[in-house]
Amino acid sequence: MSSSSTEDPTLSQRLEDAVTEIHQLKEIFHLPSISFGVLHHRVILRESLGERDIENNLPATPDTIYPIASCTKMFTAAAIGLLVDDGKLQWSDRVRKHLPDFNPRGDPRIVAEADIIDLLRHSMGVSCLGGLQLGPRGCHLLDSADLMPLLNQMSTVDTQGKQRFNAHWMYNSANFGLAAAIVEKVSGQSYAEFVRSRILEPLGMHRTVVTGEDIHDGNVVYQYTLLSDGTTRTQPPTDHWPFKESDAELPGSGIGASLNNMLTWCAAVLAAEKSEAESADHPTSSGSQQEKNVLRQMTRLRRAYWTRPPADPETSNEAAFGMGWVRMTLPTSILGAYSANQATREAPWKLHVSRSNILGIESEKRIMIGHSGGAIGGIVTVWTFPETQSAVCTMVNMRALGDASDFAAQVLIQALFDLRPRVDLMAWAKKEAELRAEDLESEKGLYVGEYQGFDGLFTLSISASGTGRDAQLAVAFNHREWTRKELVFFRKSTYSFFSGEGDELIMELFTYRDYRQTLLEFELDDAGTILGLWWLWSEGEERA
Repeated sequence: MSSSSTEDPTLSQRLEDAVTEIHQLKEIFHLPSISFGVLHHRVILRESLGERDIENNLPATPDTIYPIASCTKMFTAAAIGLLVDDGKLQWSDRVRKHLPDFNPRGDPRIVAEADIIDLLRHSMGVSCLGGLQLGPRGCHLLDSADLMPLLNQMSTVDTQGKQRFNAHWMYNSANFGLAAAIVEKVSGQSYAEFVRSRILEPLGMHRTVVTGEDIHDGNVVYQYTLLSDGTTRTQPPTDHWPFKESDAELPGSGIGASLNNMLTWCAAVLAAEKSEAESADHPTSSGSQQEKNVLRQMTRLRRAYWTRPPADPETSNEAAFGMGWVRMTLPTSILGAYSANQATREAPWKLHVSRSNILGIESEKRIMIGHSGGAIGGIVTVWTFPETQSAVCTMVNMRALGDASDFAAQVLIQALFDLRPRVDLMAWAKKEAELRAEDLESEKGLYVGEYQGFDGLFTLSISASGTGRDAQLAVAFNHREWTRKELVFFRKSTYSFFSGEGDELIMELFTYRDYRQTLLEFELDDAGTILGLWWLWSEGEERA
């Protein structure tokens, strides 16, 4: 284990045990690599496991650059904070003061009243761009110049027709594109130039990239996914990362950084926040320390602006969004709510509200401020703890079976603060990966057999040619061999007998009017035993 010695031998042992669990997480989630570190006044743990490049057997290191995705928002918010501290902006400035073309059509109040805080805390109420901004293979569909005109066209009302401005919280990365436009307008620099010159270079964050031209060596992760046949594949080399400097997505999710640099970032954020608080309490004694800090307005950025209540208020503390940060108080079931571990948070599981899965139920309350960032083939999780000047950072380059970075961060938090009672995070992680694996293709031989319905009056016969994952499944209808159709994998134990070719509709004389009528959905029990299959045999009827 690559770590600095700690004064507390018990903490050292807890961190060693945590590293053992993170090794397990790497196997559970089939990760190519995971990098993780702990700051506790100083860096006391940093380690990388696995490979940044599987094909060439290149290891990940604490200097390997990972896309940090939505953790970029921390840097964009920090850029705004610097300009406020420079006196070039005020938090109460209306967005339109700096961006005259900002004009959401659906609600004139947004044009007249939306300020920089509304922009950065996700309360403006303008719809997310979704598929208008990101296309197949993670490609970016908009240039920066297209962003505001398109946002002006977006809906500002909820499903009941009520206006959302400052009445509804809605996460929207596009808001940070507007924030970057304000940075450029006020500073006279490009967003990338400003972040480099005012944040990265002063902090010595030379392993952090804003655009592709910042990458000077090959120590960068490839991003991976897990295909339905269980094989690991590199995500296609499109423009999904590193981003172009002019890309509209850059300020919300485009930065990449190494583990070492993210630990440097956390230390700088905590130091700036601490000195600001001390300066407020003792204006004459801490000014010199505050001048040494590169970052400004961190206390303002990281305070609570929009409350997110827990599902179990009798047990858990609420969370709140700041500007580029989310703020929580342990213990809380909201920890992990913004991760990619959603299968176990949904019915019927809802493991997050089980008292046995909530960190620190019997420990003292603890403020934590952080964010997570999900790239096309990886996730980064960052949490800081102002009261103890601590932080954890975890980085992975696969997300197919869930969010290992979230579980790894919780493992490290539990070890760092010796939270009680101890939560078995490995059991929870295994269940998440198991549920997510259901989206992958099962062993095809499981499905072979005859399935009867309508009191045995109709039969679907499932057969397989070949063996293992290379087998080809087919279905024949009611013992008519000439009806045999090869099956195409659709999702999660579901196959279709329609290949997708338009001519097939003509040649096969299909009478179906809805693609769902071509789906055969196999039902399995928890042991993986086939119980039967469901088929929508007629439009407008219930499945049989």
